[in-house]
Amino acid sequence: MGTTQPKLYANGGFDVEHKIDPDLFTDSCTALNEAVDRAVKLSVKWGKPDKGFIQELKRNNAVFAAFKAHREQNDLAGLLVDDDGNARSFDSFRWAAAPVIGEYNVNWLQTEYATAVRVARTAVRFKQYEKDGDLYPNAEWLPSRAAEPRMSHRKYYHTVRRLTDPWWETHYPGCVWGCQCDMRNTDKPVTHVGDNPAAPGAEPTTVPPSEEAGVRSPGLSRNPARSGELFSRDHPYFTSAYPGAKEAVEGFVDSNKEYMPVPTEKGAVRIHQRHGKTEKKENIKISSYFANKYGYEIDLLPRDDNNPCADAYNRTLGRNEEYKVNTVASASAIDRAIRSAKRQADHIVLWIESDISMGDLTDSVKDRVTRAENVKTITIVKDGRDRSYSREDILQNGFKIQQADLE
Repeated sequence: MGTTQPKLYANGGFDVEHKIDPDLFTDSCTALNEAVDRAVKLSVKWGKPDKGFIQELKRNNAVFAAFKAHREQNDLAGLLVDDDGNARSFDSFRWAAAPVIGEYNVNWLQTEYATAVRVARTAVRFKQYEKDGDLYPNAEWLPSRAAEPRMSHRKYYHTVRRLTDPWWETHYPGCVWGCQCDMRNTDKPVTHVGDNPAAPGAEPTTVPPSEEAGVRSPGLSRNPARSGELFSRDHPYFTSAYPGAKEAVEGFVDSNKEYMPVPTEKGAVRIHQRHGKTEKKENIKISSYFANKYGYEIDLLPRDDNNPCADAYNRTLGRNEEYKVNTVASASAIDRAIRSAKRQADHIVLWIESDISMGDLTDSVKDRVTRAENVKTITIVKDGRDRSYSREDILQNGFKIQQADLE
C-alpha cells in the first residue's frame, strides 16, 4: 500500500475527489496488464499478436484501475472520522482501513486478475479467429470445465454461430464472474442466429429478463474482443463512482497515456511502456532514490533501438540523465560505464555497488571526463549517500571523491 495511508491522514492531505492515488492505481493496473501479457502467451500459438489491440486493452485497464483507485481512496478517506464524527488517531485510522485495503487490494484484485486472464484469453483468441475467418467462419461455445458448472450457460453448449453474429457482442465465455466456459473456431454448420435456432432440432437460447443476471455479470457485459475493455462500464467502480471520479480519471489517464506511475514516498517517477526491460529494475531503483530523497519528478524514457537515448528525463532539473550501476571494483569498469553513458546523455549517474576505492573512482572519473567533452555532471551514489560533481569540479587540480563528502 506504500504511502497511501500517511498521505490521506496527513494534515491537508491527498485530494481524494480531484486526484488519483498513484500507489492504488499502480497496484491494480500492473496486475491487469500482467494478466493481458499472460493471456497472450497462453493464447497466441502461431503468428504475431495484435499489438494495437493489446495496447487498447491496456489503455482501458488504466481507466478501470483509475476508477477503482478513486473509489478506494474515497472509501478510505471516509474512515478518517469515527462513527461519532470524531477525528481518528493515525493508529485508529490504520486499523479501520485494513479491512478495506484487504478487500480492494487482495480479495477483489485476485478475482479481477483471474477474470482478466480468462476474458483476455477469449478476446485474443476471438481476434485470431476473425483473422482466420475465411477458413473457419464460425465459433462454437464449449462446456464449462468447472467441477460444478452453473446452469445459466448450459443452453449455449455446442451451439455454433457466425463470428460476425452481433450476438457475440454481449455473450462470450467468461461473461459471468467465475465462468469457465470455453470456445473454438470451426467450420461446423451454424446452429443459431442470435438466440434463434437455425438448424433442425436446435432450441432457442433466449433468456427471460428475470434470468439475465445469471447470463452476464455487471462489469463483464461486453465482449472485450469488440469493446477493447476487459471490464465493461456497468461495473460498480463506474456506476457507483464518487463525485469527481470522471474528471479525476480523465486528467490522470491523459497525463499518463504512455507512462505508468511508480510508487514513491516523495516526488514522482513514471516509466514509459517501452522503457528497456533489461534496465527497468535498476532504473526504477535509482530514480526512486532521487524522488524520495529530493522530491524530484523523473520520467524513465522509451527505448529507441535505432538511436542513442537517455535512461531518464529529470523534469525537476530539466535534463536528460543516463544511469549506470557499477558492480566491478576496477577503474576500467568505471571508465567503460562513463564511456557508454556519455553517448546517451550529458548528465551521468554512477550507482556504486562495488567496493572500488575512492582513489580509483576519482582517477577513472577524472580521466574519462577529461576526454569526454560533452559530460556536464557526474553524480556518485554509494551506500545511500550521493553528490553531484560538475565538469568544472572534476577538472580542478586536487579533485577527489570522498565518502565523507557524499550526503
